[in-house]
Amino acid sequence: MQIQYKDVRRSLCGVALKLRGFPAEREKIIEMRVNMDNEFDTNLNSETVQPAPEEAAPDSIPAAEEAPTESATAPETAAETAAPAEPVKKKKKKKRFTLKKEFTIFAISAAFCFTACFFAPADIFIGNQHDFAISAPRILYPLFEAACITTVALMIFLNIMLAINVRLWKIVSSLISGLLLAGYSQMMLMNGRMVSITGDAAPYSVRSKFNLANLAIFIAITLTPTLFMIISGDLKKKKKNRFHMRALTYISVALFIMQGVGIGGRLAKIGIEKSDDSQFESFFSLNGATDLSSDENIVVFLTDRLDADWMETLLDDYPELNDELADFTFYANNTSGYTNTFPAVPQMLTAHKYDGGEWVPYLDEGWKGQTVPRRLHENGYTVNMLIDSSTTFSKYSNLKGQCDNIRSAENFVDYNYFGPHGILRTMAHFSLGKLSPYLVKGRLMNGYAADFSSKFYVITADIPERLDASIGMDSDMKIYQYVKKNGINANSPSKTFTFIHLDFMHDNSKALSNLYDGFEGEVDKYTTARGGFELLNTYFEEMKKAGVYDNSTIVILGDHGHPPVEIEVDKKKNLEESVRTSLFIKPAGAKGDKLTINKEAELSNDYFPASILDFAGISHDDLGPSYNELMASGNYPERYLKVYCWHGIGNIEDILKYEISGDASDFSNWKVVERKGKPATE
Repeated sequence: MQIQYKDVRRSLCGVALKLRGFPAEREKIIEMRVNMDNEFDTNLNSETVQPAPEEAAPDSIPAAEEAPTESATAPETAAETAAPAEPVKKKKKKKRFTLKKEFTIFAISAAFCFTACFFAPADIFIGNQHDFAISAPRILYPLFEAACITTVALMIFLNIMLAINVRLWKIVSSLISGLLLAGYSQMMLMNGRMVSITGDAAPYSVRSKFNLANLAIFIAITLTPTLFMIISGDLKKKKKNRFHMRALTYISVALFIMQGVGIGGRLAKIGIEKSDDSQFESFFSLNGATDLSSDENIVVFLTDRLDADWMETLLDDYPELNDELADFTFYANNTSGYTNTFPAVPQMLTAHKYDGGEWVPYLDEGWKGQTVPRRLHENGYTVNMLIDSSTTFSKYSNLKGQCDNIRSAENFVDYNYFGPHGILRTMAHFSLGKLSPYLVKGRLMNGYAADFSSKFYVITADIPERLDASIGMDSDMKIYQYVKKNGINANSPSKTFTFIHLDFMHDNSKALSNLYDGFEGEVDKYTTARGGFELLNTYFEEMKKAGVYDNSTIVILGDHGHPPVEIEVDKKKNLEESVRTSLFIKPAGAKGDKLTINKEAELSNDYFPASILDFAGISHDDLGPSYNELMASGNYPERYLKVYCWHGIGNIEDILKYEISGDASDFSNWKVVERKGKPATE
């Protein structure tokens, strides 16, 4: 009875709603419904109110009990009857914070932060460990901690977005995922034109077609997930499309796993070169490099990248140098054996030929042999050197028994993580530079030189004589300031050999340029070199004051000439011009009125080891002829230059080998004899 009544009543309500445009008919339907309700209430009361078996039934229903019934069944107004009487079921409210959403947040945050803060910078470090002055734990542990902290921070941020609005959360998550995909694509597929950090300005900021196209691709990849989400309608309020966020979750997990496996594989293959920081307890003493002898001295200034063509321009622009170097001879027809500091400098000191392979084993093997410093030391010379740990030796223990100016600063080393040029700030720049498009790389990567890691640590004690084993613009200035303040002395009880590596023309330096009183205008390689010669003149003047200038043989030479930009940057097949390397020699007792220029002697840095021993009067038959012996005989053999493509410290690529005969300034005298280590076929 009750079920049938409800069905009829529901039908009447439906009809009444449909007859809104017909008032008379609608009133009849409503009246029928009211009558039915009254009849149903009467029947219901008669059926439910029955006397109990033990008790007599009351004669009538109390008025108090009838009142509610009459009130409940009062006729409804037209407005009240317009809606169905059946109660509406409440919908369950969806939970905003769920495990699936939290996992998505975690996956996106971890993939993004670990890529930027750990995987990318760790990959840079592992592949270029020899560029870094400090050990692996000092780099990798802080990077891992930074990745974890930033992951938590990004998770909190995304949860805040989710709390504000689900659609806002989806948009922000999509943009972050797009940026992750763009950075990963840039790192893996579009970084073929990146150059090594040498201190030279990289052409990243040039608005070339390639760089603009690279930027457009990067932006397109970044926006793709968000655009896909909009097109798919996932942002619509009632749209139940979970595919988009699920796809971002899977992609984030996949990128995290792939990069983690890749880093593990590289670490297993390459290994860790430095596991502790005992290296930093040692340093080169400037005091030793200024302690000469009243008996005999050989002083060598290795002036980085002192190209002979550049030197000729410098002499034209600053003619006073011809007078300041009056006691020297400039050998303009000199060449280097290589186009890079490594292996040019270590071969000059160790006489150990480099034929490819890993740097550290080569350096370790070379310094074990009969090096030039060792032979001098064995023949009674005090040996003092200021050389670079990245390109010339791998650890101070290499120099044991052949270098006398190594000192210790035990317990006075502190590490710079957050300060200017600190570990984390520098690695952040390197990482973002690797992940960003070319037009952004310049803002992040330019300004760093090959000695960037020298700022990663500081010696907390004030040790004025201490010099970093990382040669750069700062080390040049420190040498100048020390010599200017302390001068040169003649206190060494024995003959001395001093080898000082100067950054010189390798990097442009305003501080070095300012050493020249006439400096004005823009800083470039010529103003820097002119300031560098002021450093040398200061040293020479102090030698004269100490009475050790005349009894000293002084050599100024470049380790190599100008860099082969046409091959390293422009990716051309051959050199386009000759590369000569400056060589200046002042024999002991030499006097002159003006700089002598010799363009006939066909010399090479390959003859340097024999020449130093020849100056010292030590046998050198196993090392070949010296400068003096070649010039005396006039019989000059062919010279060779190996062209390497510099990919960073510890990573050079053998490109070409040239044979040079006669005048090295005439490029027609240059002949390609090898390509990539194999005989040339042309």
